Amino acid sequence: MPLQRGEMLPEHKKKILKNFINLKRDVDPKDIVDYFVEQELFDFEDVDKINNYNPNTQANRWLGFGSLLFSCGPKAYDVFLYALEQVKYNDLADAIRNTKVENSSMADHQPDKLYWMREVREEVLTKRITERELSRLSSCLGIDWEMICLDLGVPQVEIDRCKMSSPHSVPMQIYSALNSWRNRQYKDATLGVLLNILAASPSTTVDWIQIEKTVKNF
Repeated sequence: MPLQRGEMLPEHKKKILKNFINLKRDVDPKDIVDYFVEQELFDFEDVDKINNYNPNTQANRWLGFGSLLFSCGPKAYDVFLYALEQVKYNDLADAIRNTKVENSSMADHQPDKLYWMREVREEVLTKRITERELSRLSSCLGIDWEMICLDLGVPQVEIDRCKMSSPHSVPMQIYSALNSWRNRQYKDATLGVLLNILAASPSTTVDWIQIEKTVKNF
């Protein structure tokens, strides 16, 4: 676990998330984790966890790195930008610094993420979600997926158990935790409930394009 605990400042977290696509494409977390060890934000167990996901891809390493990055305190933002500059990604560091973020008063002006649900049959939205459907949707979640599970009523201890059961596979962790919700809520574990929780989340990265394609095939 991070040596220093605590949340990153919300505006800093938003700046990073707004640049997440470019970061995920261009930067490999294994190239910058040493700077977090040097600043006593990560320990060697954290580094090992990030570098040994299965499958061991850059995208999966980002899932592990991102969750740790946002939970090791306000200092992590400055360390992250410093690390990017040390590995010659000054342009990305500058882009993050210069990113403008909306304040909470603008939340009501966000576009409707679920406009396409009007085209989905009512029985699809209200029936109990299947394990197969849940498996396909769980692959669309990314950083801060744990917050979705907490909002669905999955206890933190159960989320931790799912993470320990599949330490090197984030997709399996997500699926197991969501399936725990499905088993706990039974008939109330519907597609409509899950989609509305996803849409309301301020921090979880969600691939809405893939979710829309997936749901329309249910």
